[in-house]
Amino acid sequence: MKKFIVVLFLILVSYSSFAQDNFSFLQEDKKNELSIGYGPINGMTFLEGFVNIFVAIGESIGKTHRDNVSYPGLFTLEYHYQINKSLNLGAKAIYRTRSYDRYRDTDNSFVGHYANHAYTILPSLQYTYINEEYLKLYSGLDAGVCLYETYNSSSDTPRLMQVFPSFNLTVIGLKYGKDVYGLAEVNLGSDALVKAGLGMRF
Repeated sequence: MKKFIVVLFLILVSYSSFAQDNFSFLQEDKKNELSIGYGPINGMTFLEGFVNIFVAIGESIGKTHRDNVSYPGLFTLEYHYQINKSLNLGAKAIYRTRSYDRYRDTDNSFVGHYANHAYTILPSLQYTYINEEYLKLYSGLDAGVCLYETYNSSSDTPRLMQVFPSFNLTVIGLKYGKDVYGLAEVNLGSDALVKAGLGMRF
């Protein structure tokens, strides 16, 4: 009986050690991160707002006004791979759009529909200052291109496509959670100035 108990104990200890080793391996092996995020404005929004002041002055001189203005914000999809405890390498895709209609002041007749769409792709590097099981604190640097599409229904060439260089600095970012996590960031550049999102590790 004693031999049986000793053998059973050794089996349980061996199994427990094996399970812990494999569990640890599985946790460490989750080096991929995929997340989605949203923010109301970015740095380009401020620049466009400044330009729009002069556009609005021109429209008022031309006796037109805007209506049905829509700016839903910025939507991001990003992937990162953990190279080591401090560095993550990946890419971001960012989409934003804005649209409005113009009408004549005299009779409120329709002049045209205007819209722009910005599709941004940014290779991304993140540096993690604090890398705990549930908490990560980091900054990041992104550089890539933006495909900028404008539409003006009243123009002879209504659709125009342009490509611009695009940059972003993540001043500070926080991720909280294990397999599924929430995130919050402060950015300067193409990404949302203040962003919140959800992600998963696998």
